[in-house]
Amino acid sequence: MPKYLPWHLFFIYLTGILGIVFGLLVLPKRTRKAGAWCLIVFLLAVFPANFQMMVNFMFDNNPYLWLAVLRLPLQLILIWWAWLYTEAKEEEKHTELHVTGYR
Repeated sequence: MPKYLPWHLFFIYLTGILGIVFGLLVLPKRTRKAGAWCLIVFLLAVFPANFQMMVNFMFDNNPYLWLAVLRLPLQLILIWWAWLYTEAKEEEKHTELHVTGYR
């Protein structure tokens, strides 16, 4: 957690809860696109904290530095994965066009 942020424990719990909620929003088709966008914004917002964790681990010679380093590219992959759910799939587009009668 960056030192410039107050209430570290509060933000740790808040980001944990938000990550779960946004992940759950991706499951139903109705909320999938909104959930994916929420996840993208969320993952971008917590990226500086994860970077700070890596820096702290590096200066503290923490044996789990490798996990903090691995977390950063993994987070980019998760952003890309969420991005895939921001667009309607081809079959969904076709179904929407068929139901409305437009081509």
